[in-house]
Amino acid sequence: MIEQEILRSLVLLAEDTVDFLSNKRKWERECWVCTEFFKALKINISQSDPIKASSKPPDVICRGANFEVFIVLDEGRKLHGDWKQKLSKYSNSQSLVNVNKLTLHLTNSCYTLRHG
Repeated sequence: MIEQEILRSLVLLAEDTVDFLSNKRKWERECWVCTEFFKALKINISQSDPIKASSKPPDVICRGANFEVFIVLDEGRKLHGDWKQKLSKYSNSQSLVNVNKLTLHLTNSCYTLRHG
């Protein structure tokens, strides 16, 4: 039973990731990138600090700084292609044995299960 719960969690994670990488959540991704950038600099910002620019570029204005957010992918890769494949793999798996490497993101922690 626990194995099926883990597989279901993986499906939900992959569904959410595919959705997060979709165009409809572009603004949310851009805000997330800026927030993480400030975190890396150890600068606290509030959720209301990132502002959507009225004209592009920039994508985001935060504390007077302009940010143009873009993702660089290898040639031929699609933004959420890898996650769509994982979603398909997880959805079609009946057992964890069918999945080589699983990553669960639970409450801001990362657990990796490996099968040899």
